[in-house]
Order: sequence, then C-alpha cells, then structure tokens
Amino acid sequence: MKQIEILTPIIEPHLITRELKPENQETSIHFLRQRITPVNHFYIRNHFDYPELPEQAYLLPIVGEVIRPAIFNYEDIIQMPSKALVLPLECSG
Repeated sequence: MKQIEILTPIIEPHLITRELKPENQETSIHFLRQRITPVNHFYIRNHFDYPELPEQAYLLPIVGEVIRPAIFNYEDIIQMPSKALVLPLECSG
C-alpha cells in the first residue's frame, strides 16, 4: 500500500484584508481543507464600525405573546447555558 505524504503549507494561513473600516476580511480558499473552519480563519464582514457600548447597554427583551415577558441584561445572558451547532454558511456577506 502506497503511503500518502501530507504536506504542511509553507505559507501560514491568514485572512485577506479587504478593508479595515469597516472591517472586512476573508478566508483564503487555499487553506480551507477542514470540514469546520477554525475560528482564527473564519471571515470577518462588517458594514459599520464596531460600536463602543458598555455592558449595561446590552439588553434582551422577551415581549409579545409570551406568558412571562422579561428583560435580560448582559450578566444574565452570559450565565445562560449555551449550545454549539455545526451549520453551513453560504453567501453570508
């Protein structure tokens, strides 16, 4: 049986910077060899500059046709349980 040699890329993977204000960086297709894109290779696409908001500005209101309307602040949100999902993205920019 013939062994297959796995080549290590000579060039370190990095995002391709298209614009910095607003930030717009894309993943080089040459480094997408895994089923799941590593976080540091995932594209960054913004239409506006990053807002500078204090934690007190983050609120999540749950209103409408619900039994118990509520408002969650930043601290409430980060203490909630989380779930990781593997999902495809297409034309997300």
